[in-house]
Amino acid sequence: MILAPMLIAPMIASAPFRSPVDDSINRITIKKSVEVVPNSEPTIVVFPPFDPMRGTLLAIEVRTTMSGNFNFKLENTGTTPLTGRASYQNQLRIDHRVPQGDYVEMNRIEAKSKGREVILTPYDNVTDYDGKSGRTVNFRTNEANTTKTEIHAVLQRAKAGQPFAVRIRLDTQNKWTGYIGVETVPAQKKFDGSSFVHFAFVYVYQRRS
Repeated sequence: MILAPMLIAPMIASAPFRSPVDDSINRITIKKSVEVVPNSEPTIVVFPPFDPMRGTLLAIEVRTTMSGNFNFKLENTGTTPLTGRASYQNQLRIDHRVPQGDYVEMNRIEAKSKGREVILTPYDNVTDYDGKSGRTVNFRTNEANTTKTEIHAVLQRAKAGQPFAVRIRLDTQNKWTGYIGVETVPAQKKFDGSSFVHFAFVYVYQRRS
């Protein structure tokens, strides 16, 4: 009987928290949004600590949504027409900081586009990614969502009154697939844009009686 609470506590922290019909169960939601540039240095986001004066912390929920806007710019610098498909793939990695000070992966979100056909005429002597020999293909995404209830180590950190920090890194790959017979035609490529990562950070706690 003495060991039972030790076995139950991690299960509460790692499984989705479902409170009984109890008016003493409350939630505090903190929302933050941050812009992340692909293939750059990680971004750190810090959430305020839980105030133990409110009551007993039971669980932490982190809801994440990624929305992006990217431009794949192409310019045919060759002397023959260029036909192919443009696409991209994003991988957003979110790490949380553990009590020891290191960052451990908390979640990973991936989003990718379908290939879009692009037809470019021979080079018009202007590298503007526009006109007949150039094209700017725009991709938008807001389809990657996740909900995660935090692990036991993070819950213990919050109970100790320490802030919760996450590290965000966005890796993007763009791809040009030429059709048979035209892969060797030279093309100038650029890729720019950014993603917004939206967090809803929720403290689930039992109010003091």
